[in-house]
Amino acid sequence: MSGELLLELLSEEIPARMQRRAIADLKTHLDEWLQAHRIRGVDAIHGYVTPRRLTVIAYGIPERQPPRKEERRGPRVGSPRQAIDGFLRSADIASIEQCEVRATDRGEFYFAVIERPGRAAADTLPDLIYSTISDVGWPKSMR
Repeated sequence: MSGELLLELLSEEIPARMQRRAIADLKTHLDEWLQAHRIRGVDAIHGYVTPRRLTVIAYGIPERQPPRKEERRGPRVGSPRQAIDGFLRSADIASIEQCEVRATDRGEFYFAVIERPGRAAADTLPDLIYSTISDVGWPKSMR
């Protein structure tokens, strides 16, 4: 299931010479933010501008981020127990048996594959709104 995101910014009068750039910047920022936060599969992003508002609509926002796998290299095989315990704590793993042993050009190391579930898109979108409002720049600052 997918949804829509409507972001509308109201302002004092935006000069005509700034309107096209402002809506283009807003659309670009929204697209980059969605990609950076792994909210992929957005069908289209449309922008609309009037002298007193900027509006962006993103269609096809997925309900959740996809799950991700993170691979983390640990200590060398045969390292002191203290180094192994520190790695297990940082990777949030219960035992070293959950790790793979791989040979590299520098020796054999433990590798942990950490699977993280995707967050709900609704939980990440408030950050988008704050980021968008603070990051969209203007040739002339307004208060």
